Amino acid sequence: MGQQGAAREAIAYTLALAVILGVWQAAASYSHLLPGVPQALSFLYDNLGQAGWDTLITLENTVAGFTIAVILALALAWAAMLGGLVEETVKAFNVVVQSVSVLVWSLLFLIVYGFTSRLPAMSVAAATAFPIMLSGTLKGFELSRAEYGELSRMLGLSKTQEFAHILAPGSLPFLVASARSALGAALRISVVAEAFGASGGIGYRLWLYYELHNYEGFMAWALLLVTLMLVLDKLVLERVEAWGRRWTG
Repeated sequence: MGQQGAAREAIAYTLALAVILGVWQAAASYSHLLPGVPQALSFLYDNLGQAGWDTLITLENTVAGFTIAVILALALAWAAMLGGLVEETVKAFNVVVQSVSVLVWSLLFLIVYGFTSRLPAMSVAAATAFPIMLSGTLKGFELSRAEYGELSRMLGLSKTQEFAHILAPGSLPFLVASARSALGAALRISVVAEAFGASGGIGYRLWLYYELHNYEGFMAWALLLVTLMLVLDKLVLERVEAWGRRWTG
């Protein structure tokens, strides 16, 4: 992105932020319960230590679940390359997982692991990221095999060698693009599981403040979550995706 494009994007985000904060402040002026922007920011500033700790917990839950999803997606995508019934079963499994609501996953994992464990948040993040990663990985593997499959056969590569030297590198742009979407979705959803039952994290604190009618804290942590997602997407994931696109250049 050139300097002009970057400047235009920065202006666009600034305008969008100004509109959102303006609407928030206007809504607060009509409600005796909803705190204004200054009150939420002041609360967040006064509790930066807790905010940092909750952010770390949520990131750990999200990254752990995302890592599990990536490993499972790569393994099943590789198995799908065997073709036939195995491929159709993997694709059907992906559709089934996608059809399960996040609410169902959250409550199910709470039943399995309990209400004070961090495992439900990790598992929900994994269940959310997995179908996104698997869809992108399958697409990348199929295109890589179509383009380089003949070369693989000519070289007499084994399945493992084909995966390591052709499928995985050739699919990198698809993997990175899918990872951006999957990690973003996992972060948004992991806080849902934290809210239902956890002992820490942004989602847990959001629900706690709501239950205590501490709406300044609730809005402050909502702002914290939005900020975390924007920073992660723009400063990390977007740059990694751009690097993945250059792989094909």
